[in-house]
Amino acid sequence: MGKNWAIAIGINNYDNLQPLKYAQRDAEVMATWFGEEKHQGVITFYSCNVNQQSFEIDELQHGAFTYSLLEGLRLQGEANCATVERLNQYLNRRVPQVNTNYRKPIQNPYLKAEPPYKVYSILLEQSATLKDVEPLRYQAALAENKGDLQLAKQLWIRVLAISRVDLDAIAAIERIARKPQQFSSNSSSRGANSSTGKRSTFSLEPISNLFRENKEEAERRKQQEAEKKQQQKELEEKRQREQEAQKQRELQKAEIRKQQQEAERKQRQELDRCRKQQEVETRRQQREQQWQNLQQLLVNRRQFLKWTGFGAGGLVTTVIASKFFPASPKITSPIKNAPKILELPVWTVQFEAVTVNNKGEEVKREAKTVKFIKEDLGNGVALDMVYIPAGSFIMGSKPPEGSDSERPQQQVNVSAFCMGKHPITQAQWKAVAAFLPQINRKLEPNPSNFKGDNRPVERVFWYDAAEFCARLSKKTGRQYRLPSEAEWEYACRAGTTTPFHFGETITSKLANYDASYTFAEEAKGVYRQQTTPVGQFPANAFGLHDMHGNVWEWCLDHWHGNYNNAPNNGSAWIDKDNNQHQLLRGGFWFIKPVNCRSAFRSLNARENRNLNIGFRVVVVPA
Repeated sequence: MGKNWAIAIGINNYDNLQPLKYAQRDAEVMATWFGEEKHQGVITFYSCNVNQQSFEIDELQHGAFTYSLLEGLRLQGEANCATVERLNQYLNRRVPQVNTNYRKPIQNPYLKAEPPYKVYSILLEQSATLKDVEPLRYQAALAENKGDLQLAKQLWIRVLAISRVDLDAIAAIERIARKPQQFSSNSSSRGANSSTGKRSTFSLEPISNLFRENKEEAERRKQQEAEKKQQQKELEEKRQREQEAQKQRELQKAEIRKQQQEAERKQRQELDRCRKQQEVETRRQQREQQWQNLQQLLVNRRQFLKWTGFGAGGLVTTVIASKFFPASPKITSPIKNAPKILELPVWTVQFEAVTVNNKGEEVKREAKTVKFIKEDLGNGVALDMVYIPAGSFIMGSKPPEGSDSERPQQQVNVSAFCMGKHPITQAQWKAVAAFLPQINRKLEPNPSNFKGDNRPVERVFWYDAAEFCARLSKKTGRQYRLPSEAEWEYACRAGTTTPFHFGETITSKLANYDASYTFAEEAKGVYRQQTTPVGQFPANAFGLHDMHGNVWEWCLDHWHGNYNNAPNNGSAWIDKDNNQHQLLRGGFWFIKPVNCRSAFRSLNARENRNLNIGFRVVVVPA
């Protein structure tokens, strides 16, 4: 913090969006350290926009803004927040991430600096670097050129606080001390003393006199430094003892965690065994019930022939069975003599797309037929890629739906591409990880927590998803990759403009999410607390399954806080500054329905993985 300005950190409470500021008296006290005039300035951090609210996070005992602020001020090394500018950048990135991790609405912090050059001020002198001094040097030289010698002197002194032997700063202060008194109109108005009416003046004494020390003072400082070194030595020894004790405690905790994990593993195994037994028993009961129903409906052959006038007993079975086995997607053989896609035969699938109202009631069921291709991964494992035709759509949401990160809405034109019918499954992952050579990094055989060949693979790093695409591309000779954010939303909406491709709301019969929460007027549903096998819920009009819920899906784009300057041609929005945060889309099994919307967007670090992140792939026809 500088010697003649105050920093105000505004933290919004639940009802009041006005920032809290340190008293102006603090600024006045700091302005007198070098007998200098007061150059007032305030830097105000706001925890969120005026149309947002900040919430207390019970697990952190803080709001996301306060937690991120304290975390930023403790950072060390090159990533530290020693300057106001870096602290602001860190808060803009970190606060939305914390909110997303703890399932809170997005909030976007911002700052106001008065005057604007305060953005370059130093907050933590002990953590600042010589690079941080450069903006202060520029502002000091600018103030001197404008004749504001009082402000220039103060800024050069703050440069010396970081760079003790800065020759330019020393020369500038000596030069200012030799100049006749010159003040800008603003400096003159500030120079008057409110109590005496006198104007503060610069000392004409050379700058070397400001740092001269007599012999007694030097001896006193030498003694203080010796005492300080002794104290530091004692503190270091104490710290080492505490570290050793902490290490022992961590080892004990690690052993306890290991025992707990082993107990949890055995418990999961027992639960899996019980669940499988229950599934077997349920299927047996279903078969018995179906057979009983068929027996009840079987009619006397003579009565049936009299009723229908037919003698073929097979018709009886067909009529009765159609009453008990609902229609399922019908997959045809490859289309003969049809143009191939990506040099692969084209298949078709017939199904019904479902639409519901805001109560979750089905209002429409429409027959659909879509094209797809099959990519053989070996060992009987295939990857179905649905053909998505070219088109345009309105990307994002408009108020009151969603947040500012989903705006401004814009029309986006998308070229045709093929997308995985569902997220990559564990069987598909294992086929690629085991039988294809490594390109850039090693892949785990199966990183998933919820095991099952037909369940989506999860706990996947972004870099692992990229490695999967690279191996698949090398095997097939086709360029597989992750979808762009625009391609993902276009494919998810499938021509709809409602919050979900199902319509006005979502239910647990349509997707896997935390249905103990509701979105509109629908009833609460089943919260499954785990992933589900892919494809068991209805598809959208393009024939894609699990676009809402089950697992988050990595996208190719870097994270941006809104759609300002976003591309409108369907391509991925990638920064040149090596942004470490990637887009996530679709929601997952543990999340509320509002965060499963077609327009909802989230982010995560590329090297982060948890129980909720998977992916699906796309490939573009030539």
